[in-house]
Amino acid sequence: MTESMPLLESVASEFRIAVRILEETWGGLRRSAWMNLVIVITMASILSIFGSLLAFFLETQNFIASVGAGVQISAYLKDSADVGTVRQQIQALPHISKIETISREQAWDEMKATYDVPEIPNPLPATLHVLTTDSSYIEDVAKKITAIEGVETVSFAKNVLQKLETFSRILSAVGMSLTSFFGLLTLFIISNTIHLLIEARGREIEILRMMGVSNWYIRLPFFLQGATYGLVGSVIACFPLSFVELTMAQIFEKFDYTISSQNQPMIIMTMLIIGIIVGSGGAMVSIHRYLKI
Repeated sequence: MTESMPLLESVASEFRIAVRILEETWGGLRRSAWMNLVIVITMASILSIFGSLLAFFLETQNFIASVGAGVQISAYLKDSADVGTVRQQIQALPHISKIETISREQAWDEMKATYDVPEIPNPLPATLHVLTTDSSYIEDVAKKITAIEGVETVSFAKNVLQKLETFSRILSAVGMSLTSFFGLLTLFIISNTIHLLIEARGREIEILRMMGVSNWYIRLPFFLQGATYGLVGSVIACFPLSFVELTMAQIFEKFDYTISSQNQPMIIMTMLIIGIIVGSGGAMVSIHRYLKI
């Protein structure tokens, strides 16, 4: 019983210290007054932009992959080519998902059913429509098919893929640039807010130092205050994110594409982590520069 007393006293002491640190953190938030609102709104706005752009980027990537998976390579064969042999050679290539054979007769019948064509000999070649396992392999596979004996020409919707990929890269660059700029702005605002609090508590901090209070006890409330800004801003940013995802779903529906809800937990977790890092990072910058202990 006697041996357990020091342990209980130590636990009680640590608990009192933790409570005191939380009280100091809350006191710092109260001293910041209206600045809390400015910081949280700024943080929430930045994270809303970041989360929305990240969600749109991920869904656009999935959409491009979906469209790309449907882009087929059309291999037009020479009249002298053996269709079965060419098909086997293409099937042996890596990253081939599916091959559809369109004979000369089938292609001609389809054209006559669609268009009013004169009675002339069939001018159309046999065609092999090839799908790859991923859109990133289309150009490489097309080059290999072109080199196969018996293949006259190869075509695919190259411009469509290039435009989609360019749009995705531009969106990513713009999103990261905006997020970085506003992130640095928030870091600056939080740093200056913590600086003002350090100056306001200068006399109290000096007394604590003279009493021999540990450095982490003095620093931790400021650090937690910055992290709180990031956490609260992240939570608020989740609400406009839901609206953005609903809007995206309506937009992508027009292209017969259904967005996935699997990305949302990852995006929310990323926002929370970034918010806390930016918030606590701003506090750490100010602590390092102005809190000399």
